[in-house]
Amino acid sequence: MPEAIKLLDSDGSKGLDKSELLWITKFAKTLRSGELKNLTRDVFEALDADGDDSLTASEVATDDEATLAKVVTLVHATLPLPNLLVDTADAEQRATLSKHLTSALAMLDGDGDGTATRAE
Repeated sequence: MPEAIKLLDSDGSKGLDKSELLWITKFAKTLRSGELKNLTRDVFEALDADGDDSLTASEVATDDEATLAKVVTLVHATLPLPNLLVDTADAEQRATLSKHLTSALAMLDGDGDGTATRAE
């Protein structure tokens, strides 16, 4: 929950005001509409450098500025939270984004083999 609050807390107040709480409703609508599934598919495609329909740890941990910029653009188009914007020209922010993508890979890796396939 603390991570969710950080994500929604666009003004850095360490609390959520009414306008920030509206993002919860937006996220719920995104889940119901299928947009999140489409976003996952699009991000998967952006990260799958070799086009083999599976993501490896090295593909997800990319430091490629263009690839990460594409991921940020895709995410922000679906979930335009200010705290999701990442300056991919900044090495530290790219590293943080790669860390988050690595965590996402672990969640998607249903069979625990270190890769996530499209089916997973």
